[in-house]
Amino acid sequence: MEAEFKAPLLSRSVFAGLFTGIIVSLVNTIYDFIFRGITKFSPSEFINISSLIFGSLLISVLASLLFLALSKYVNKGKMIFTIVILLITIVCGILVISAHGTGLTLAGRGGLLLGMIIITGVLTAFLIPYFSAHSNIYI
Repeated sequence: MEAEFKAPLLSRSVFAGLFTGIIVSLVNTIYDFIFRGITKFSPSEFINISSLIFGSLLISVLASLLFLALSKYVNKGKMIFTIVILLITIVCGILVISAHGTGLTLAGRGGLLLGMIIITGVLTAFLIPYFSAHSNIYI
């Protein structure tokens, strides 16, 4: 009977970040399409499809490197990773909500950005640890 192959933690973490980034990009694109359709918000000088995809992938890969460091060098690193990512998501969400003076409204750019922050944060916090532990899904 053959022993089951388990990829190194570095590979599993980075691939988990890439796979999560693809999922986050898809969900954020769907959210962008729905949000713009409901609110009739059309300016796209900052949040457009290319920045959405690139940003989602970059954030997920960077988060996977944080996951790698925490899970390798800290006890209960996976749980700490999830907590840290959720806290960062909450702080970023509060910053967007409290940015009234900058022209961000929840019916416009602020609502679009807030939704994407929540989607990216929640999916990153839970999917990277999951996909890192279940690497047979994508490797």
